[in-house]
Amino acid sequence: MRNQSGLNLTLPTTTDPKVIVLNAENSAWLVIAMLILVINLFVLSIILIRKNLRNPSNAILCSMFICGCTIPIVYIFPGRVFEEWRFQSIFLCSTSPSFAFASITCYNLHICGICLDKMMSILTPFRHRILSNTRNIAILIAGFWIIPYVTGFIPLYTYRPYSSQFCVYDNRSHQIIQNDQIFQTIFFVTLIFIPMLTTIMLYSVALVKINRKSGSKILADAINQTVQKSNLSRNLKVLRQLFFVLGLFAICWLPFFILFVVQQYYFNETTRLVYSVFRYLALTYPIINPALVSFFTSSIRDEIMYLFNLRTKEINFSSYPRIDHLSRNVNYQVHNPSTQTIVASTDGLQNTHPIQWVNTETQDDDHEEMLL
Repeated sequence: MRNQSGLNLTLPTTTDPKVIVLNAENSAWLVIAMLILVINLFVLSIILIRKNLRNPSNAILCSMFICGCTIPIVYIFPGRVFEEWRFQSIFLCSTSPSFAFASITCYNLHICGICLDKMMSILTPFRHRILSNTRNIAILIAGFWIIPYVTGFIPLYTYRPYSSQFCVYDNRSHQIIQNDQIFQTIFFVTLIFIPMLTTIMLYSVALVKINRKSGSKILADAINQTVQKSNLSRNLKVLRQLFFVLGLFAICWLPFFILFVVQQYYFNETTRLVYSVFRYLALTYPIINPALVSFFTSSIRDEIMYLFNLRTKEINFSSYPRIDHLSRNVNYQVHNPSTQTIVASTDGLQNTHPIQWVNTETQDDDHEEMLL
C-alpha cells in the first residue's frame, strides 16, 4: 500500500504480531542503521574524549553526529527494519513520517551549516574567528534542531490533528491527501532544496576565490619559490577536497529529494523502484560523512590513528602557531618571512624554530585542512 506521505509504507506480511520477520530488505536496512550508529558514535566519542578537539567548530560536528544517530532511531528502525512496530503502535504510525522528515532535514541543515563555517574559515579567517564564539555556535545548533522538528510536525497540530484513538494515516480524505502533498513540497523545497543549492553555490564561490588567490599568490610570491610552492600546494589540496565533497553530497542526496517531490504528483511502479534505489544511496551518506570528516580533518585523523597505534604523537614545533590557540597563555610573534623563523614565548620561555611561512589571510587557526 502506498502512503501519500512519500515514505512508501508497506503493511507487514506476518500474521502473528509477536513474531518479527526480517526479509532481505529489512536486513539490508538493519545493516545500514547499525553502521550509521557505530560510525557516528565512534567519531563523536573521539571528539568528546580528546580535550584538544573541543572547540566551537567541532561542537557543530558533534551535533551533526548526534543528529545522524537519530536517523536510524526515529526513521530506519521503526520505518524500514521493524515495520510491525509502526503498525502496532498508534503513536508510531501517526508520527513516524514527521520524525523521518525532521531527522533527515536536521542532518542536511547541519551539513549546510558546516559548509558555511568552513568556507568562512578559508575566505575570511579573521571574521570567522570573531563570529565563532560559544553563543553564536549554540544559537546555530539550536536552530538546526528546532526548525526541522517544529515544522516537520505541523500537520499533526493543523489539518491532520493527532489522535490517540487511531492512526491519522488511516482512511484519509482526498482533501487531507492534497494538503499533505502541498505541505511536503513546501517543506522539502524550503528546508532541503534551498539550503542544499545554497551550499553548492557557496562551495562554487569558494572554489573560484581560492583559485584566484592561488593565481595571484604565484605572481606576488614569484621571488620566493618556497612560499609559492607552499601556498599553491595548500590551495590545490583545498580545491580537491571541496570538489570531492561537493560532488558526493549532491550525488547522494539530490536524486532522492527530487524523486520524493515527483512522487507526490506522479506515482507508478517505476518511480517507486527508482525512489527506493535513491533512498538507499541517500541514507548511506550518514555512513560516509563521518569518515570524510575524520580523513579531511588532520586533528581528528591523527587522534584516530594514534588510538589504533598507527601513529605516535610527536611534538611539532613548526605547528605551534596552528595549535596553540587552544592555550590562552601562549604568545608568539613571526619575524622576517624571508628567513622563515618564529619566536614563540610560553610563560617567559623563548624558542626559535624554523617554520614554513603561512599566509594568515587564507588560513584559520581552527582549521588545519578543509573539512566537509
